[in-house]
Amino acid sequence: KAVKMAEAMNIPVLGLIENMSYVKCPDCGKEIKLFGESHIEEIGEKYGIPVLGKLPIDPALAKNCDQGVIELFEGDYLEAAADRIEGQALPLPHVQLPKSGKGPGLFGEIGGGLGGAAHAAVEHADGPRLQFPG
Repeated sequence: KAVKMAEAMNIPVLGLIENMSYVKCPDCGKEIKLFGESHIEEIGEKYGIPVLGKLPIDPALAKNCDQGVIELFEGDYLEAAADRIEGQALPLPHVQLPKSGKGPGLFGEIGGGLGGAAHAAVEHADGPRLQFPG
């Protein structure tokens, strides 16, 4: 459904990430598929979209989300996805700051909330200063 909606709105889909794909046994590390076998690979093939990752059910991740501090989560579930997205060289919106360094900040989400895939650059009057993920 999400792929079709994105296509209808002319929003590029960079990849698929399956949420709640499995839970990992804390004792033996076995992946338990609570909702049965995944079909994400088939969906990716059908639409020609790469599968970027599979997120497990992880109480620590849920806790960080609930507390609004997702950036503090130390899991590596999405490192491969981030590397792949970063390599796609998205165009960067720019904000021009005056020479004093004071001026408008970045407010809201850049990229319409596409899962953090958008990037932004802040440019000072003397030249580029910062580049950071959105």
